[in-house]
Amino acid sequence: MTSGTERSVDPGLRRQGEDRPADPLEIAEVLGCIVGAAVCVYVIGWLITLVRLTAARVPVDASLPMISNKALFVAGLRLVVVMAIVFAAICAIAYAVHAWTWEQRAPEWHSVIKLGRVEARNRQRRGAGVHPSRARNRQPGPREGAHPNRGAALVTRVGHALRPRSRPPANLDEASVGDPFVRVIAGFNVAVIAAALGLAAARVLKTPIDQAWPPAPWWDLIVPWALISSVLALFLAWIGPLRGRRVVHGVLWAAIVVVAFVCSAPLGVLLLTWAAIASLGRLYGHVRSKRGRGAVATGRPRHLQFVLSPLPWLLLTIYALVGIAYHAMPPVTFSQVLVTTPAGVRVGGYLARTSAGVYLVACTPLADATSTNELVSLVRRGNIEGTATGTTPFAVDSGTRPSLPTLALHAFGIRASTPSWIRPELRATHPTCAGEPLPRPSVGYPAPELGAGVTAGPAPPGDRANDGEPPIEQTSPAIAALARRFQPTILVTDADPFWPVSVGAVLADLGGYRQPSCLQHLPQDTCPPRNPTPAPTLSDLGVPGSDPDDFLEYPVNPPLDPNPNGQIDAFLRGQQGRQTPLPTLRQRLADPGLLNPWASAQVYFYYARNSDPATWPAPNPTIKGKFTALQYWFFYP
Repeated sequence: MTSGTERSVDPGLRRQGEDRPADPLEIAEVLGCIVGAAVCVYVIGWLITLVRLTAARVPVDASLPMISNKALFVAGLRLVVVMAIVFAAICAIAYAVHAWTWEQRAPEWHSVIKLGRVEARNRQRRGAGVHPSRARNRQPGPREGAHPNRGAALVTRVGHALRPRSRPPANLDEASVGDPFVRVIAGFNVAVIAAALGLAAARVLKTPIDQAWPPAPWWDLIVPWALISSVLALFLAWIGPLRGRRVVHGVLWAAIVVVAFVCSAPLGVLLLTWAAIASLGRLYGHVRSKRGRGAVATGRPRHLQFVLSPLPWLLLTIYALVGIAYHAMPPVTFSQVLVTTPAGVRVGGYLARTSAGVYLVACTPLADATSTNELVSLVRRGNIEGTATGTTPFAVDSGTRPSLPTLALHAFGIRASTPSWIRPELRATHPTCAGEPLPRPSVGYPAPELGAGVTAGPAPPGDRANDGEPPIEQTSPAIAALARRFQPTILVTDADPFWPVSVGAVLADLGGYRQPSCLQHLPQDTCPPRNPTPAPTLSDLGVPGSDPDDFLEYPVNPPLDPNPNGQIDAFLRGQQGRQTPLPTLRQRLADPGLLNPWASAQVYFYYARNSDPATWPAPNPTIKGKFTALQYWFFYP
């Protein structure tokens, strides 16, 4: 069946229009499109470079003008080519979603494209939308001579539906945009809903997977998402587009937006662009179906119609949005360059080379695999004796993985942030700053005898830790030498703010409202929420007067917070005083000496005297004699 507009065009005239030579106006239009595309690619490259420099936290105003126009154009062209390949792969996946169900669902999707979902559903409910192909595939009822065994009929229908089919029905009333276009748009509609719901479900499963297989496996999010999304996509393709009322479809699309907003920015933009392609594709097909194929009557070849249509520019915009969001996510990598100068070798990330010299990106690595103090330095041309490139990328990582709303707020100068709940790592992890040594703490000294990069510190005044018990030399001098002989050496990474301390140091914690730790004797006593009370002492924890229901309430605000920042803040307030400003995480990583762990560090020692192996739960007859048992205990805040 053809539209009225299409019937008014003689096939011979259409072929004549397609075979005729292009006139000068059409050539000028094509050349204008080529020039416009080149300008767009350059602008995309400029935006990508701007976003990368901003994500790397280097001075953009001074750095961006140094980069050549050729490098900007190549950056934009590389992004467009890569994203075009990705988009083509996504379209292929969308086309394959209905591999087993297209013969059954093609009339419904073509009806949705031509009439809209509401009108297509209304016609189906009135019985006007039953297509001969659907009637042909329908199983006969009992009155038509069907076998009375419903189970056999069900098996027949299921087997019929599961047989792979890749072609639409021969007598399909095809939409004006063509069956391949409708099938791709149908796949996008199904895939984006399945992908969004699959991401939410996979994020819920990520936590038990990480707990079951420590350390967290790399596939903890990707594999559950792929499995769940595939099952949901097949299920949604099977039920078709006409199931459910308008409110159900509205809830599903709202869920896509919500999931996109709690994802990291690149993933959020990708979901939204998938949803936009699905929605705009249906709208485009609907408009084309109303107009028929009148564009063919203009006499322009199909490829020229595509070039002059808004579709390629819309795809170019989509590529740019996804690429910008991807490059706005740290880490940012540069090519590693080694510049030889009379003073030695300078290592940094390559930014640009001008007549003045080579511009390098430098930074300071931190213990949590992030970086700080990013800057751009110039190695002047007269001081360059040689240059070489390294195989290890020069990575700069601020440690942030912002969500899409966070990027939008930062673009308007608002430093607020929204949670980024789903954060798959989209880039390979590299050492920051090309593996430069970590910053030395302001307190402490290098201890190479304990290992590379180890820092030791001074003993506390009087050899007694803050709020700690007297050392063993004062309490049990007879076994002090034995305890020191076998005492362990404790190494704690700079990224870990907790080290073994005394029980008294934890009892001295102070909350955000100056409340200390509280010893609760239930049911008669309760801890006041904001009224400071004397902190419990070690003697208060003794056996006399205690009760099985007693417990300690630490002043962590909010309580039972899984984030350890509140715990370390309460500990530092108790050690440094209420008026001392607490260092932030970035400040602690840049200078671990700010915490001064040596002032409060303590290890407990227990002398268990002689131990007879014959009394062990699993005695070993080959072991003769007795042993001296030493136990070292660590108490962490």
